[in-house]
Amino acid sequence: MPKDIEVWIRAPTDKRSRTLQDWSSQRWGSALRGPDSNRLRQRGFVKVAEFQYDNSVTKGESQIFRLPEELLNMDAQTRQVLVRAKTNYGAKDHTCFYRLQLWGDEGGNRDMSMVE
Repeated sequence: MPKDIEVWIRAPTDKRSRTLQDWSSQRWGSALRGPDSNRLRQRGFVKVAEFQYDNSVTKGESQIFRLPEELLNMDAQTRQVLVRAKTNYGAKDHTCFYRLQLWGDEGGNRDMSMVE
């Protein structure tokens, strides 16, 4: 079962990318300098959230994690989301996400071009 979870998005290819990268760097600083994070950043991903999954929740209950409101102000739209377990309850080398659901608002008529 995952414990510490990160959410990354593929950044837009326009000026929003720099704004989003700067915001992420200010928010997480040196935590973005590891080899795994560097590989994601080189592929155009930006860290936008981190959460800790509570393993004491009753079986069948869902946990909801909200992304930071600042992302709306930055018009941070994407079609690619990466959810990564950094740590795990139990096993050292693997984990299992049972079900992930992502909700959001469609960006309207804005440019949705993404890095391929």
